[in-house]
Amino acid sequence: MASRPLMTALFALAAGAAFAGDGVVDRISATVNGEPITLSEVYELGGDFIRGNCQGSAEPDCWDEEEGKVLEALIRRQLMAQELEELGMAVSSNEVEQAIDSVVQQYGMGDRDALKREVERSGLAWATYRRQIAEQLRQQRFQEAVLRSRVSIKDDELQDYYLRATRDLAHPMLTTISAFGYQLPAGADGDTLATEVASFRERFQAVREGKASWDALVAEYDTAGMGALLSGQPFAAGDLNDALDAVVQQTPVDVIAEPVIVGDILYGVKVVRREEGEAEVPPFEEIKGQLGQQLMQEKMMKAEDEWFEMAKREAAIKIFLSDGSTSTAL
Repeated sequence: MASRPLMTALFALAAGAAFAGDGVVDRISATVNGEPITLSEVYELGGDFIRGNCQGSAEPDCWDEEEGKVLEALIRRQLMAQELEELGMAVSSNEVEQAIDSVVQQYGMGDRDALKREVERSGLAWATYRRQIAEQLRQQRFQEAVLRSRVSIKDDELQDYYLRATRDLAHPMLTTISAFGYQLPAGADGDTLATEVASFRERFQAVREGKASWDALVAEYDTAGMGALLSGQPFAAGDLNDALDAVVQQTPVDVIAEPVIVGDILYGVKVVRREEGEAEVPPFEEIKGQLGQQLMQEKMMKAEDEWFEMAKREAAIKIFLSDGSTSTAL
């Protein structure tokens, strides 16, 4: 059975049919309750997928297998369309036109011709785009008309989903530093800055060799008053500006980093410790709505897969293979 991720990927890849240029002769690939699915439809939906997986492949059956995966997605689509027709809820051409007009309005395209030019500029045929719009409408209507009544979410189920969703949240790595900010001369040129940096490298080296105290250095040179803001504070990646953040995250514990200049301040940084912090878990009530939508979508996808398996068993499906034989099952 074609997986849901595969089906989603196929619809995302759908572009103008390129089969004719490849010299492929169109034919019927399957019938679903008597309605045909052609090879051109297979390649319109999944040509890029098939070629990407099989060009250069040493497996002789690769093309048949990949075409079969795409064909199953089309059979699913055909069965859904037939179900809506039986319910008297088929998507009309007028509804497709209204949906296209909504796209024009939503994206401020001006008129339909502007949208068409944009679609064709992206490499998608206008007729294919219209079919995609129709399919999106059909998918939405199928979910509401057929699947929605089969899916429900209980409060304890949503609570459990919340616990599972937040259980594996990453714990941020926190780095605590000791630092000072030395105010550089206003308008200092490159030579002056280079001299200052070289001077502080010498001071840092004296601390490393035990000839001077880091705390005394911080007290003496924190002329910009940055020590009180930075020292003793745990910082996660991204908490500081880019230059300081890179230094703090890359310097090992108990090591004095290279001097770093941000604006007109030269920073001296020593990493004191690094430890795992608490994961930031949003309160249940804050994300309840979002989690409910996610869980509903997952359950709708499962319900669709279950419906599809049942619908296949009840339908008259014939698959026409490359050698001309037929099969009644995928």
